[in-house]
Amino acid sequence: MLVLAWGIGIIMLLYLPFRRCVIKKDIASRKLYVTSTEIVYKVSRPSFIPFCGDRKIEKHVPLSLVIDVIVEQGFLQSMYGIHKFKVESIARVKAAPVDELQVQGVYNPAFLRKVVITEASKAILEVGNSWNRNSQISDGESLVQWVQLF
Repeated sequence: MLVLAWGIGIIMLLYLPFRRCVIKKDIASRKLYVTSTEIVYKVSRPSFIPFCGDRKIEKHVPLSLVIDVIVEQGFLQSMYGIHKFKVESIARVKAAPVDELQVQGVYNPAFLRKVVITEASKAILEVGNSWNRNSQISDGESLVQWVQLF
């Protein structure tokens, strides 16, 4: 029985440097972009099984649907000065807010939060202004008739 336990332990010790390399590549490949219309999160995660390739993940969150930005920090994260950054948005199907995007390991979340909120407010104002331009009532139509059409 001990031979089996020692064998598994030795295999795990040999696998440890490979796992560390995989985690380093995962952290180094994370990219978060805030554009004028959306938040883009790209990551390329290597497989934990050697020589199985990479898995690319890309998430897009429209800024006009963002309702909240949450910054969390656990005990271990506070020791290293990193945070978890969550973006809540309006669900496209449900009425409840959903965590659309979660990014762990953010170093300066206050600046990122400020940028996201600023760009989201600009995007919401643009959507509101375009809706107001399209909703002009002409030819003496009443508002009730116009609402019933749509």
